[in-house]
Amino acid sequence: MLMVEDYGRIRRAHRDGMSIREIARRFHHSRRKIREILRRGQVDPQKYTTRVRQGAPKLGAFHGIIDGILQQDEDAPPKQRHTAMRIFERLRDEQGYQGGYDAVRRFVKKHRQEQRETFIPLVHDAGQRMEADFGEIAVDFPDGRCKVSLLILSWSYSNAAFAIALPTQRTEAILAGMCEGFEFFGCVPLEVWWDNPTTVATAILTGRERKLNERYAALASHFTFDPLFCMPASGNEKPSVENRVKTLHRRWGTPVPRVEGMNELNAYLRQRCLAEMSRTCQGKSATIGERFQAEKAAAQALPSRPFEACVRAEAKVDKYQFARFDNVCYSVPRRCAFQTVTVKGFVDRVEIVHQNTVVATHVPSYSYDFSACPSVNKQKVLELGRCDWISRRKNVCLLGQPGTGKTHLAVALGLSACRAGMRTKFVTAAALVNQLEAAQQHFGLDRLLKRLDKLDLLIVDELGYLSFSRSAAELLFQVFAERYERRSLLITSNLAFGDWGQIFQGERMTAALLDRLTHHCEIFEMNGESFRFKESMKEKRLSGS
Repeated sequence: MLMVEDYGRIRRAHRDGMSIREIARRFHHSRRKIREILRRGQVDPQKYTTRVRQGAPKLGAFHGIIDGILQQDEDAPPKQRHTAMRIFERLRDEQGYQGGYDAVRRFVKKHRQEQRETFIPLVHDAGQRMEADFGEIAVDFPDGRCKVSLLILSWSYSNAAFAIALPTQRTEAILAGMCEGFEFFGCVPLEVWWDNPTTVATAILTGRERKLNERYAALASHFTFDPLFCMPASGNEKPSVENRVKTLHRRWGTPVPRVEGMNELNAYLRQRCLAEMSRTCQGKSATIGERFQAEKAAAQALPSRPFEACVRAEAKVDKYQFARFDNVCYSVPRRCAFQTVTVKGFVDRVEIVHQNTVVATHVPSYSYDFSACPSVNKQKVLELGRCDWISRRKNVCLLGQPGTGKTHLAVALGLSACRAGMRTKFVTAAALVNQLEAAQQHFGLDRLLKRLDKLDLLIVDELGYLSFSRSAAELLFQVFAERYERRSLLITSNLAFGDWGQIFQGERMTAALLDRLTHHCEIFEMNGESFRFKESMKEKRLSGS
């Protein structure tokens, strides 16, 4: 094969008076080739010109069939689309194709390359656009390591970022986090882009049209920004915040942060956001802080009055002096009984308003009063609220004296599972045993066991409060044992594991059950004073005064 250097040597030899015959003899090429090089004046070899269309004597007749298969695949589920091997097998078995697999593979590869999606880099004006998303990092707290949700806001032009740790990803948390972010930046963009979380966009309509959450729409109206959304499964439309999530994991979360609480974690995140202002992004000449000044000059000013970052609902107080909000009953003063009140759910509290006056304030249900039961690992409970343990077929046991909040936490975790779309059933141990015995008597035990087996999470409350017969204990053991490593259980009990022999009428059955139950299990020992007793004493003191 002739190289550029060979062309140069041949041309220089001819320049020095060497004949074509002598050049051919010295460089071992034909005289025809030497004359071609000298006659055309080529200074380097010409590249091989490929044919416009490669012949396909065996596969050519099947090109239309393959195109049809690939076109049908566009509407099929991703995991049920044809591979090149599957197409080859169908052509061979159904169409009588006599060629080889490699020709099919090359044709399919070329077709898919032509159909691959391409992108155009996004360029935005200063002050125009902000992107928002949630990320998660592991954090070491004094009582253990757990995952924490962080709301991240990022300006598209300057890449300036804000991050805040929040207890949940619910609407009230988003409202509070975005208000904090706008205060941090001191300005408001013209547009805020999300993907499509149901806490912000309750329904996806045609194209980019969305049905907004009422309170998020109020936030957009208050700060006068356009609430915009990416197309479904198109996270590439907000690359700035997506890259910030990676930054969160690789830089801000490495090594794993070690803090005393959420306030210290948020202080650390704020420091990192401020430190980022002095960094220069790749391909830019100015720092993030310098580019952000241009954002700030072009963006909107903050409104003169603050936004009330809460969700609202009207509730009718019942005869028990409870107002129901988000499937939780909150107590109100007696004078509000049978009246309609407004319930405001903030990220850290629930306020009940009657006649423009706050008449009661409560800690929201997901913010269980952990200070009253110090033995409970708060961060671990919040992590369980994300329901990953249910997907991994793990169990949870809440053990402790009456009144320490076992049922409260069980209900909260059950509600979290329901919101995550998991099939969940809450039942007391006594009621479950009664159902099992009745089903057995009416020859319907198999049907009941099949229904229970379909549940992702079975919550059995108050195990140990009542003793069971030997046959009832065996039925309950059967339910628990069949869920081992297949489905999740959440059990509350006032008895320590060592006393469960009283429930199951025998040490061998108890040992077999505990061996299965505790193999993949989070165990909480809830020791503390009864909430009910403290509330009763508080009411007596108030009535006495």
